[in-house]
Amino acid sequence: MRLFKLLLICGAFCSPLLSAAQAQNTSSAKAENPAPPAAKPAPVDIRAFFGISRARAVYSARISPEGRYLALLTRDNEGSDLLEIRDLQNGTVRRIGQEFALMMSNLKWINEQRLALTMRQRLVDGSANAFLFMLDADGGNQSKKIVLGLIKSDSFRGFNSFWRVDTGNENDGALVLGRQLLVSRVESMARNFLIKVDPFTAEESYLEHGVRVADQWVLDQHQELRIVRDNDGLESRIHYKAPGAKEWKVIWRGPYGTEQDIYPLALENDQHMYVLSGKSGYERLYRFDLTQGKLLEPALFEIPNYDFDGSLRFMQGKLAGATFNADEINTIWFDAGLRQLQSEVDALLPQGRKILYPAHKGNKKAVVLQSRPHAPGHWWLYDNGKLEDLGSSRPEIDPARMASKELRHFKARDGLNIPVYLTRPPHSQGQRLPAVLLVHGGPHVRGASMSWDTESQFLASRGYLVVEPQFRGSSGFGVQHLRAGYRQWGQAMQDDLNDTVQWMTQQGYADGKRICIAGASYGGYATLMGLIRDPQLYRCGIAWASVTDLQLLFDPIWGDMSDKALRFIAPEMLGHPEKDAAMLAAHSPINLVDKLRKPLLLAHGENDWRVPIRHSQKLYRALKAQDAPVEWVSYPKQGHGWTSMQVELDFWSRVENFLKTHLAESKLDATDKPPVAATPAKTE
Repeated sequence: MRLFKLLLICGAFCSPLLSAAQAQNTSSAKAENPAPPAAKPAPVDIRAFFGISRARAVYSARISPEGRYLALLTRDNEGSDLLEIRDLQNGTVRRIGQEFALMMSNLKWINEQRLALTMRQRLVDGSANAFLFMLDADGGNQSKKIVLGLIKSDSFRGFNSFWRVDTGNENDGALVLGRQLLVSRVESMARNFLIKVDPFTAEESYLEHGVRVADQWVLDQHQELRIVRDNDGLESRIHYKAPGAKEWKVIWRGPYGTEQDIYPLALENDQHMYVLSGKSGYERLYRFDLTQGKLLEPALFEIPNYDFDGSLRFMQGKLAGATFNADEINTIWFDAGLRQLQSEVDALLPQGRKILYPAHKGNKKAVVLQSRPHAPGHWWLYDNGKLEDLGSSRPEIDPARMASKELRHFKARDGLNIPVYLTRPPHSQGQRLPAVLLVHGGPHVRGASMSWDTESQFLASRGYLVVEPQFRGSSGFGVQHLRAGYRQWGQAMQDDLNDTVQWMTQQGYADGKRICIAGASYGGYATLMGLIRDPQLYRCGIAWASVTDLQLLFDPIWGDMSDKALRFIAPEMLGHPEKDAAMLAAHSPINLVDKLRKPLLLAHGENDWRVPIRHSQKLYRALKAQDAPVEWVSYPKQGHGWTSMQVELDFWSRVENFLKTHLAESKLDATDKPPVAATPAKTE
């Protein structure tokens, strides 16, 4: 759901394999001298998950509108990102690399002969600038524009940032960017604009809309601005300018952040636009009448028991389909030709879900992203009935050695349905395993899906059952599930985690004496509260980029929430800093240090603006003063998450060693008690 999403954090199953010992023919073994069991295979090298691959990796691909050119974003064995452009007619390949590039992303063909992408450049202080980089298919006529720049002053910190605005066409010959002049804690200083960028010269022109801080824009097929949405923290407004009109008109008003709120997506024509609304209890796709200013029933598209969490797919200016995340990522095509194209690809690639990025309608060419829970994203080129393997995003991962994944559900103590993703270690029978309860950040986001996830697969490769509950407050499962988490940090949200522990032990999945809780940002907060509130449930905890002081989130100096978010959104979702001061203090780990006695691995980035490192530093010093078992690591030049492969490799190596130490059977003693929850969890 889009209802008040406060982000504290900045896209078929494989059966467990038989071991060699299980698969061997035992009839040939002599009873008096049985053959020894085959050795368990060595774990997959950690560098295959987090390091620089020794083989070429492919992590994005797009085909040109008419299907002549193929653009690939690749990474070589030295960690350098490269752009490859292939001419599918004559077979020539051009490789373009920029020395300053930290990462390339956001490929887009502007027309048949020109494309654009984003490139990030690391600066000396660890921050990064980003460029909109444009070039011809032959590598010539290169131009660039800075689209992300750090702003520093004595009174504020912020960004001069841009983001691409979807104009309703897959390829439309223009680039339209939203520009946030300042992401500041002082709302009155913030401004945003809409800019049309010339794809050849990078010159910009402003599209006027008269709204100081808009949160959504919609353009027509001619790249003319027609819809603007804004809010004042209490009320949302949709502004509309009809074709040929000079003045903007407010055509809809509604309560901000509620199920009655409306989120414009794209224009269908001069009379209707496509919008999202949660009025039914789930976020669904509707038409909206621009002349009458009202939502039109029934919904155009809905997913039973799920919010619409995805994107609309346009082809030549018309809505052709939608890609969405329900049980797993899928695409529905409204266009008959694209439905046929999808069925042809599915017949050639029967495993997993396939996301198509086709050339123009009528052209039987498409780039295909194959998504499977046990395999990293794999790219293919479909060309008139034939598939070409383009490569994997993590080529050193063997899917046959990865873990199975499934989605289960159980009832929390108050009857609320809790979805849970289970990633089971390969070569295991899935019973009484040491487990990691991995708590997602946000917290009001969709925390997992039936797709490849590097962290959970890495942990499973080390023999741990990975359990990812979508506790109350998680989005994607309807209004009730989302709102049930409001103002419940350390309370009912934490109860859901405890109920998950009891459920997975009652089902026989996990060894109740060998469970570690882990997570980042809100997940780090929940980790700390789990060790404080319910130490009998967990052997240890791993928390990174963690919130430790709820009151500190409201301090404009120690956070990056805007004034509007601090005044309206955070009090609704977290609690009021004055009226609920006692509640916030009672559920802040920094005030409960004396109860934290379980082994803890604590990590933080030194450049974290979202949850500044002060949160973890204060906690670490307090724990050390009480001689608590805590390991601490801070990473220079890292923000709210790891952007360096070297840092990722170091951190997850520490995680591996920490779990090996604290979840080992030899570490258990007679004082360990099985998990106990206040009320038995019910299983569906």
